[in-house]
Amino acid sequence: MKLRALLMLLPLCAACAASPRETPAPRTDPQVKPSLEAAAPEEPVVTEPAPSMALVRAEHQHPMTEVVLSPSGASALTLDAQGGVRLWRDVTADDVPIELPVEEPLWMSVAESEDGLRVAFVDTAGGSFVATVTFSEEGVSWRPAFEMPPTDPMFELHVLEGGARILALGVDHRVRLYDARGTTLATLDEHGVIPWQLRVGTDAQGKPVAAAVQFSPVRIQRLSLDEDRLALVGEAHTIGIDQSPNRNDIAMSPDGSYVTAMQKTDPKRGRFELEIIDLQDGSRRMLVGESDTLFRPRVHPLHEAILAETGSGQALRLSLDEAVPWTPGADRALLEPAAATTVPLSGSDDDSMMHATLQRGRHASARGDTLFVQSIDRQTKVERRPAPFVPVAAALDHAGTTVAWATETSIELEGPGGRTSLAASGEPIVVIGFGHEDTLVTVDAKGTAQIRTRASGEVLDEAALTVSWGVLDHGWRVTATGGTVVLGDDKPSAPLQVLHVEGTHFGAREAVATGKRASWPEGGKPRRVDSADWMTAMGLDLDALEIPPEALRTVRPNADDSLVIVHQARRFQGFDRARGVWKRGEAGVLTGVDAKTSKRLWSRAVDRVEDLAWSGDGSRFVYVDGTGGYVCDAATGETLSQR
Repeated sequence: MKLRALLMLLPLCAACAASPRETPAPRTDPQVKPSLEAAAPEEPVVTEPAPSMALVRAEHQHPMTEVVLSPSGASALTLDAQGGVRLWRDVTADDVPIELPVEEPLWMSVAESEDGLRVAFVDTAGGSFVATVTFSEEGVSWRPAFEMPPTDPMFELHVLEGGARILALGVDHRVRLYDARGTTLATLDEHGVIPWQLRVGTDAQGKPVAAAVQFSPVRIQRLSLDEDRLALVGEAHTIGIDQSPNRNDIAMSPDGSYVTAMQKTDPKRGRFELEIIDLQDGSRRMLVGESDTLFRPRVHPLHEAILAETGSGQALRLSLDEAVPWTPGADRALLEPAAATTVPLSGSDDDSMMHATLQRGRHASARGDTLFVQSIDRQTKVERRPAPFVPVAAALDHAGTTVAWATETSIELEGPGGRTSLAASGEPIVVIGFGHEDTLVTVDAKGTAQIRTRASGEVLDEAALTVSWGVLDHGWRVTATGGTVVLGDDKPSAPLQVLHVEGTHFGAREAVATGKRASWPEGGKPRRVDSADWMTAMGLDLDALEIPPEALRTVRPNADDSLVIVHQARRFQGFDRARGVWKRGEAGVLTGVDAKTSKRLWSRAVDRVEDLAWSGDGSRFVYVDGTGGYVCDAATGETLSQR
């Protein structure tokens, strides 16, 4: 995240070195001044008709670093250490966030809208874009709305409450107001007015309010957004701070009635001073606080108080009633710290608090793999930490858009419609497959096979397969009537068992002798039978494919045998010098092969593969190994999603 901070500071440093524009003469009476005509900036590019793409729910793969709440406090965007972005429609303990097609944004904003959630981002190249995330019975979708190119770079994009308007601040210091389709409704470009930052809120009537932070000297001035116009309101108020302007030291109350300017001049003391500037009449007050840490507090202005997050897991609540009238230039050292109450804040420390957010009394911060959200009145609290996910088997539906993950205790279905969970039978599941008529087929480690409904998990039929020493290898072959379960026993003399599924019932079963097992490659590499027999019978040249038969663990053909995935495994043993221990294990490679041309399509390194299955149409495959579960593209081997 240091790179992001550097990129944000570069334009600021350039501007500080430049000569400021002429500052207009002070005005004595508050007034509304309309913006002047100016050369129009580049118009946003609107995608028409706007294509949409399906989104999936997925946890962050890396530690979370930042969180932004919507104006209502209900929805959130989170960013992780590798630039991944997730959208939370409503943060609850069991909610799974939505993965967005966004990487390493410099700015992000979200608000609820009539058609879903409106999101806005500024990327590292200076370009920016707005999109809508919609929710339906078919699933979650992303629909682009409009974008601004890097040649018209932005500092900030604020999706205002209601999602119908977007307030933007460009690097050219113009403030612009867009509608949800990217139409420019208003532009503010005053001579001598150089906005560098915006502060945005919502007044008591539910209307958006804003203020612009200017420099040379540091000042803040209200903006009017009434009737889709942008105008300056009243005077620009000078602000005294002890370091470069930032969003923490200059903060605006939720209703836009006042701003706070914080100073903490002595790094060896917990004392900090908050100057409170009324944006209506310009009057000033002062609050002094005494922190329990030496960190610079995180300031959250409220309607009747100021919350100062200290980095010790709590915040100081300073009532505005304790503030005293103040005249700039008076001796701050004479002021005594005000009485304060403490508010515990889960997950708050010196690092996470600087990227914390507070909206409508709801505080949110991110630390590691946990998202902390709570109301500051202590009525509600959510600590959203993803539970360890250890899949043992997996399956894909016909189109490959819904995946079934089997864990030790449950079956999780993930697809466009969201996520559902079904209870497992008690024994670990070794085989799972999507049957016809909205059913799932499972086989556990004891050989119990079941057909159950996807909706409720109700068992429609059950059969018992014989397992002597344990399951050696297993698989699910998709067929026109449902599918076929293949189960290999670890006992050398035990036959391979094949169980056919016909709709919602089990059909015929076969006991395949050792010498004939090569016809069922899903059964793995049995003792005294080379799994390469099946590939040779298919006309595949192992030498040309550079696949040594002795390393062949199993092969998985798709439904029409046109594509094959080969799993090569090798056992390894070595001494880990760093840890001073011997390491033993099994690793391998998955290779995609075009059976019609006998050509290798791709290869990817894997850990020990526990299960591998195809989608019915052969476009995707899923596998489970020691690192998690992966859904991949069959043509390229690239990961499409993972758990």
